Amino acid sequence: MGDDGARLRRRGVRAPPTHAALPSRLIPPAGDACRRRPFAARRGVTDDPGHPIAPAARGSGFDRGDMSPSGDMPSPEAREESFTLANIVPQDRDLNEHLWAGIEGAVRGLARRYGAVYVVTGQVFDRAAPLRLHDRVALPSAIYKAVLVPGVGAAAYLAPNAPGH
Repeated sequence: MGDDGARLRRRGVRAPPTHAALPSRLIPPAGDACRRRPFAARRGVTDDPGHPIAPAARGSGFDRGDMSPSGDMPSPEAREESFTLANIVPQDRDLNEHLWAGIEGAVRGLARRYGAVYVVTGQVFDRAAPLRLHDRVALPSAIYKAVLVPGVGAAAYLAPNAPGH
């Protein structure tokens, strides 16, 4: 993404991002944004014009979870840039819509209250044999978010990427 958006780290061409770091000074007070266009493949991220997550996620029970939520971006331009397949991870629908949405909302609340919050979001993969969605996309076994509020404290969240959370 652009210079005013999150920083993404990737392991390889077909792997989802391993983590995203977002300093809270970028989290706007409103915190919520609507997507105006569909997720798009990002040039240079994959040699496959139909990025593997796009077709693999359809009908799978997995959402396209944002590593860095668009609502945390500092400007309309950065929000638009966040709608790239380079910023998504296969995330269990129940986890994404419930627990994870609550965690993201709580982090936005901390940013509004304290003004300086630093966030790193990432994925955990089974080292022995990572599961794959339709034999294409590596599925994280868990998703994490580490949060630092300077001078106040820190917390980390680790959630299994499975139904019921």
